[in-house]
Amino acid sequence: MILYQLNKKQDVIGIVSSDILSATFEEQINTAGNLKFITAKKLRDDCLYVLLQRPSATTYMCFKILTETQEDNQVSYTAVESAYDELGAYSYIKDLRPQNRTAKEMLTQILAQTRYSVGYVADTGTQSTNFYYTTVLASLQSVVNLFNLEITFDVVFDPIDNQVKRRLVNLYQQQGARTGRRFEYGDKLLSVTQEQSSEELVTALVGRGSSVQVIEGTDGSPDGYSRKITFADVVWKKSAGNPLDKPAGQEYLEDPSATAVYGFSDGKPRIGFVEFDKINDKNLLIKATYDKLQELKRPKVSFKASVTDVGSLNLGDTVAIIRHDLKIEYLTRVYKVTHDLLNAQNGTIELGDDFQKASITSTISAVQDTVQSAKEYSQSALQSANGKNTNFYGANQPLYAVEGDLWYKDLGNGETEMYQYKNGSWELITSTAELHNTQKEVDQAIKDFIFVFQLGLNETMNDSLAICQEQFKEYWGQTLVNTLRALHDVKYRQSEEDEPEEDDCDDDDCHCHGHHHHD
Repeated sequence: MILYQLNKKQDVIGIVSSDILSATFEEQINTAGNLKFITAKKLRDDCLYVLLQRPSATTYMCFKILTETQEDNQVSYTAVESAYDELGAYSYIKDLRPQNRTAKEMLTQILAQTRYSVGYVADTGTQSTNFYYTTVLASLQSVVNLFNLEITFDVVFDPIDNQVKRRLVNLYQQQGARTGRRFEYGDKLLSVTQEQSSEELVTALVGRGSSVQVIEGTDGSPDGYSRKITFADVVWKKSAGNPLDKPAGQEYLEDPSATAVYGFSDGKPRIGFVEFDKINDKNLLIKATYDKLQELKRPKVSFKASVTDVGSLNLGDTVAIIRHDLKIEYLTRVYKVTHDLLNAQNGTIELGDDFQKASITSTISAVQDTVQSAKEYSQSALQSANGKNTNFYGANQPLYAVEGDLWYKDLGNGETEMYQYKNGSWELITSTAELHNTQKEVDQAIKDFIFVFQLGLNETMNDSLAICQEQFKEYWGQTLVNTLRALHDVKYRQSEEDEPEEDDCDDDDCHCHGHHHHD
């Protein structure tokens, strides 16, 4: 594995290979890729990005470094796919209104003011939309939703002259391939990570298509649209080759085998609704409704598997799941892959139903979450003033500590607790939360005090003053004194413990402080 170090201008400034101790790359459909790696040596100080070749591809990926954590003789890094970071803040679209344009045409317009170019784009029909005072990334999300596409980002890199040539945006109808692989539900190769309750599924669907024009506009008035088309008058017969039976007049399509398992106790189906705004043909509508019913008539299940067990599967690949308990077989996809970049056999895949369904723009906040998560799990440490103890900073309890070490615990809400390691455990010394609460109470009491004095009533003025004095005596002052006492104890007790004790000196020539000899 080769990792290219890039500076702010994304020029190559160094290469890392043998010093990489571990590296994992996590990719998910329509979600920013995440990279985590550990090196024996720190990257260059001016390294802001890293570049590496995409697994099983000739293109490259660029990542923005988010965190750096030094521990012992190694350095840990987290990074996120740079396209999501850049296109979320690089330029913006003021007012763009593409009409009857393909996905490729819209993509060309959106990327016009960026460093990215149009890569592969699937053939699509035309749609109309508008982008108004929005980011490039949000506009890409709109196109993905509008045409039901999947997005990836590639970097074209020349390893000979070490230069980034192009940055590409790709739009696919569907990533991956139909593998023909089949797995049985309950197979020991697949571990169930999440399964939906059967109460959330349906065994029959009412399908509705696009709206029907009912009034033709005249003299410049707009056309009127109301009801949506249905397939009520479509007849399906299994004897005629249709997958289900549906009589004329029935507005829903039912799967009797699913109703037998998941329907109500009186034999009635669980009915749901689905709309296809782009379908204006009732025969196409019933087929689309049938396909959706196959998805909704079973419990949603997510699986996880090791590459060692199931072999190599790529993101988006389609496999079949056989459920003998339901007497069905259905197709599902690999929606997440975690690559071990140093050993491909250690990778894992997740397939089935993606319960998270992350969007492109949600990655903006996901980047922030990644940074915060990395901060929470990182633990920085500095040598204390005495040269013997360590001061730890972070949310997680230090794994190793000696008597006298300090831990400043980040509570994640702007507050910090101070602990000291005593007699084999961490002891709470003080907390900024208590000081801040006291400060708020004092501020409020002063405001109340000023308000009362402005009224000019001697009786209430004296009472208000007495209340402030009493609160300072019983609580506010004590809080401040206790905090100072604790901090004073931490500082000076350490110093005293570092000095030699009288009983430890037996040398007559010793001139230790406090040691006296008697003739």
